[in-house]
Formats: sequence, C-alpha cells, structure tokens
Amino acid sequence: MSSAAGKRKTDDESDSVPPSLFATIPEVCWEAVSAFASPPDVYQLCLSSAHFHTDPVRANAKKASNTNGSTEKTGRSKKKSRSSNKPSSANVKSDAVLATRLLRSSLLSSLGRVLEKSESGITLKTALEMANLPEGSAIIAGSTMAAAVLGEVWSGGKWSWSKADVDIFCTAKAAPQVRSWLVQSAESIFIGFKDGYISMTDDQLLYTVDTNIHHVEHFGKLSENFEKGRKGGWQGHGLETLEEYAEVASGWGKDCQENYVSWKWQNTMRFDVLGIESDNKAYDIKPNTGGSLPFDFNGDGSIDLVVAKMHDDNKEATKKTGKSSKKKTKKSEVTPFEILDDFDLTICKASFDGKTFRIPEPHLTFARKTTMEPHRRAVVKSYLKHFPGTEGYLEPAKQSAVASAVIKSVRKEVPDAPFFKLVDFAARIPDHLVDDPDDFFAMSNPVHQAKYGPPIQFHNWTKKLVDRLIKYQGRGIEVVDAPTIDEGFRFPAFTISL
Repeated sequence: MSSAAGKRKTDDESDSVPPSLFATIPEVCWEAVSAFASPPDVYQLCLSSAHFHTDPVRANAKKASNTNGSTEKTGRSKKKSRSSNKPSSANVKSDAVLATRLLRSSLLSSLGRVLEKSESGITLKTALEMANLPEGSAIIAGSTMAAAVLGEVWSGGKWSWSKADVDIFCTAKAAPQVRSWLVQSAESIFIGFKDGYISMTDDQLLYTVDTNIHHVEHFGKLSENFEKGRKGGWQGHGLETLEEYAEVASGWGKDCQENYVSWKWQNTMRFDVLGIESDNKAYDIKPNTGGSLPFDFNGDGSIDLVVAKMHDDNKEATKKTGKSSKKKTKKSEVTPFEILDDFDLTICKASFDGKTFRIPEPHLTFARKTTMEPHRRAVVKSYLKHFPGTEGYLEPAKQSAVASAVIKSVRKEVPDAPFFKLVDFAARIPDHLVDDPDDFFAMSNPVHQAKYGPPIQFHNWTKKLVDRLIKYQGRGIEVVDAPTIDEGFRFPAFTISL
C-alpha cells in the first residue's frame, strides 16, 4: 500500500473517531459551570484536554467542510447549526478559545466576590467601566487581584472584620479621569493622602527608597462618610442629608489643592528635599474637566489610588550619554505596569483593566506559588542575616547608625541592587550642615531628615518586605526560594520622629 493511500486511510479513520467526552457538553454549560468554580480549578480543567484549546475558527471551518461533503454524498443539505461560540457573560470575543472564555468567566465571578467583600464602593460593574478609561492608563492590582485569581476572599488584616483595600494604579495624566470614575461610578470621596502606603511607619520618609510612585491618594464611600459624620455631629456643620454633604464636600474639594495638598507636600512629605517635584501641575489633585471631587479630610475608606511619577527624559538621556541637553525638558508617563515591576511578589502583579486579565507566571500562581523579585529577595536575605536586633528604645540618630552599618554589609553581598540611591544621597550631606542629633527638635529640620532618614527608611522598607512575605506565607502561598525568617526574630520598625 502506498504512503498516500495510507495517509488517506488515516485521515478517513480520524474523521470517524468520536469526539471526546468534553466535546459532548455544550460550551454554554461549561461557561455556566466556570462562573461558579474557582480560577485554579478552571485552569486545571482547561489543562486536562486539548478540546478547551481548539481554535474555534478552524473548528467551525472543519465542520462546514464536513457538512458540504455530506451534501455531495447524500444530496441533502443540512440546516446551518447554531454556533456555540457566542460571547460569554464575561464579554469576551466569540472567537477566543474555550479555555480563555472559561477562565475569564471564573475570574470575573471571583473578582466580583472580592470587591463585594471589600465594601469599598467598587463593584464588578464599576471595575468593568474601567474599560472606558484610556488604554493602559489604570489597572486594579495587588492583594485584590491575588485573592481573585486564587478564588479566595481575604480580610484586610488579622482581624476578621477588617476590610481589604482595593489598589488602583494609574498614570499621572489619567489621574483626573480615574478620580472622576471613582466619584461617578463608585460614589467615592477623596479623603487625603495614604501616607503610609510605601513606608507603613514614618510618613516623613516615604520617598527615601526609590520608587515609580509619586503619591498615593485615599478614597472612601460617600454614604459611609456621611453616616460617620452625622454620628459625630458634623463638627458644627449641621448637615442633615446626603445631598447636603455631597454639595459641601464638593466645595471642600475645589479648595483641597490649595488648603491641603500643597501644604502636605511641602511640610510633611518632603518632596523637594528628596528631589521629588511637587510643583508640577500634572500632579494636582483634581477631577476630569467639568467634574467634581468631593473631599473630606476626616473621612475613611478602603480605596488606594496609586499615581505614577513622570519620567524626566532629559535626565534619563544625561545618565546614558553623560551630556545634558539645553532643550526643554520632556516628560514621559510611567505606566501602571512599571509600578508593578517594583512589586516584590509576582502574584501581586496580576491585574485587570476593565477588559483584560493579566496573570504573570500562571502555572505557579494557580498552584498557590509565587516568585520574589530577585534583588529584593537578596536584600531581605542579607539584611536579616546582618541585622543585630535591638533592645529597648534607640534615639533616631542611633537607629540611623544601626541601619547604615547593616546596609554597608548588605551592599557587599548585593552590590547591584538598585535601592541605594537615596542612601548615597544622605551620605553626601556634610556633617556640619546637620544639627546636633541629640537635640529634641533636630529631626524637624529637613536637612537633618535627609541626612539620617534614608537609612531608617531603608530599614523600614525591608521590614515591609519581610512583613508581606510572612503575610502571604501565612495565607498558604509558597514563595519560591524565600529568605528564611527565624521564629521569634525581632525586627522592629524605626522612626525619625522623637
């Protein structure tokens, strides 16, 4: 028998092979089941059969070809079958492979549950409306997405009643539109800066570890803050209805840049001292054109809006070429995904922009495992090894000295880590410019803070990495090659405040 004849027989036989068990179940049923199943279970299901990864376009073309062949043989035409590749409730394209549609359906359901539990004001419907924002300008990421990907709901802390924050990352240019989306779609209110987002411990030293974050804004639910204020007597404002509160808060929002933001940046966040520009209008706290931004300094909430820096293209070019340009400085956007590049745990980089779910390292993530950013892992491992621990209270200058000694040892073991820029900046400040470190009021001096603050904040930043590592391990997530943390290890936060 010729090879051609053998091939024809093989093809004929393959046409007669019955479909797999998975193919006998309508796709609409698979989608319905997936909406109630956890994303890891759906992911494993889709790995179990090639049926879930069949190209719908080719499959439909093959069905059409078989139908035409049957017509020629029997002389009877078959009715055109209804396509089972309808867009799912997840609003995904109908020509996507079934695995994509099933996983998306599961992820959307899971995200909806996580957002509902957060009680932040952001619902699944609100999240889907992010698709109307400029492409690539804003994403939901962090612990919200990590929980959604695993099909779990986490509280905000060790107390079961604590709410989990919803973290939104956006460009500086898109921030006004994102604020208006929060106000209009999530009925949110701006309640000030989330000073502790980066440091967790000392608000005055937020920017002593290099980051792509310019600042973090905090938002809460308008209705909840109205009820909170009503119970507190509204501090003499005498507001009786939600409408009155919204109107008054919108008035406060019009003046927040002058009365709150500018003072905050200049007096507590130390942007200028640490080389972070605060006078660029691109960072002004304002809504979209024609919109309003309700503001209440005394408010509470669980939405963090993380606003990215803008790159100084001229400075970047100078670093590469060694030559400065006299041309007008250009600014380019730091994208939300560049902020995620600074994350220590890969599982926290999962994101959703209203249209697309992005999950780095899906095989590890759906198996409850994650890698840790290599430089951060190496720094944490080295810092834990060299930190001597502390007994009792240390003056800020002594805390700075302890941290500086540890950092010196860390740099010998991890010389290429990109986290030492502002530590070096502090070391270049001459001692004679700094007040007596034992002076009670010395630490209120910006130059003094710039000198002693970076080592303290480097210590606090490392502590934050350790705390998050412990938290995620406590959730049953394996961190691949994680630094070992001895049980009972004492790792206190430092502070520059007396």
